[in-house]
Amino acid sequence: MFWLAVRLNGLDWVAAKWCLFGFILVELLFSDLETRILPDEFTLGGWMAAIALAPLAPPPRGVIALFMEGQSARFVGVAGAVLGSVILGRASVGSGLGVSAGPEARRTGARATSNCWA
Repeated sequence: MFWLAVRLNGLDWVAAKWCLFGFILVELLFSDLETRILPDEFTLGGWMAAIALAPLAPPPRGVIALFMEGQSARFVGVAGAVLGSVILGRASVGSGLGVSAGPEARRTGARATSNCWA
């Protein structure tokens, strides 16, 4: 997977973005299979990495670029990353998939009582 990202994009920021994204997805997959918990270090860290890498490795022209004609690719990349995270974040919280264990459960190490798959 990592080899393919470098092979298709060359050794640049786009390949680094896809390698990091792939690493985070693989780690979240195995963490979820083992503990049924997605660690904040990877979910929030991946979100922050996406925002940070957006100006360095902007995505190809997409829907957001239609509304931002004349803007630089870096600005469109950051705007798309922020807008996408806000829209998808609100959708997951509104659907119940964004259930959190809460601060007390995090301090004591308890698991979330709500399971959307149960």
